[in-house]
Amino acid sequence: MNKLERTVGQEGDQRADQPDNKQDNKPDNQPEDTPDNKLAGIPEREPKDAQKDAQKDVPKYEPKNEPEEEQTKGELEDTPEGNPENDTGHQPDSDLAQVPAILELMPEGAEIGTGLALRDRSGRLLFFVAGSRHRMEEGERFFAGIGGHLEPGESLTECAEREAREEIGAEVELRHAERTLRVSSAGVVSEIAVSDYPAPYVWYEMIHPPGSPREGRRYQIVIYRAVLAGPLSELKEDEVCGVIAMTDQQVAEASGRKPTLRELIGEGAGLVAALPGLEPETRLFPIGTAAALSFVFQAVRSDERLLP
Repeated sequence: MNKLERTVGQEGDQRADQPDNKQDNKPDNQPEDTPDNKLAGIPEREPKDAQKDAQKDVPKYEPKNEPEEEQTKGELEDTPEGNPENDTGHQPDSDLAQVPAILELMPEGAEIGTGLALRDRSGRLLFFVAGSRHRMEEGERFFAGIGGHLEPGESLTECAEREAREEIGAEVELRHAERTLRVSSAGVVSEIAVSDYPAPYVWYEMIHPPGSPREGRRYQIVIYRAVLAGPLSELKEDEVCGVIAMTDQQVAEASGRKPTLRELIGEGAGLVAALPGLEPETRLFPIGTAAALSFVFQAVRSDERLLP
């Protein structure tokens, strides 16, 4: 592991969830948050021709049942989830005794892992940028949620917390989700009932992309809402070359584009940490948790039944 070369303070006004209000929220005594400042220390490289952005249809939302409660404002409108440290949820009711746990819904023999919808104190979502061990096209890197494979004898929540310590050297606090959403490999969003506490936010069935060691295989990702409980200290260098904080609007739009790191920062993202090799003109695209959240945020924006 390498010590972080650069971190950005995480104190600041809370930022909108969705759609993005594009306000610049800065911590006290922080220099002006310009793209040039955020990219200081990252080697410059001549930009390459932009690749044509992929166009994707907005997935539809298919609710299983009408929810009994309105979804929290923090997940639906342009404000973060209140003070995340006060968002403790509540214990499930006794009438959920017959509702299955999420692992009981998984296909037999499934490959299972966890991911985090992890927010900083400003309300932005944190994603890791892929490190050297991942094979990608030249000039491109993917970004994804902090997380990884479930180990034998490990619970889902233990896995989520362990992966955060291993990948970014940080402690996290998981948050109970009032509703759990299922996202198919095609990006179709529906609602499911689970008895877990804390309940996961999203269950996503990912198909490993071409060129990866598990190309074509299905991977079940259980995604938890979470907030940082401490600072980032180290990055797992072979897996992670940086950590980027993105607004909900950027995440919603991520599945249809490959912006450069410089462009994302100009739109309101923040480079929280970086190792050598992450360049301003690197093009970024989502997989795993990041792709799932993009589908979810698109569905929320297109379905009025989910609005407050």
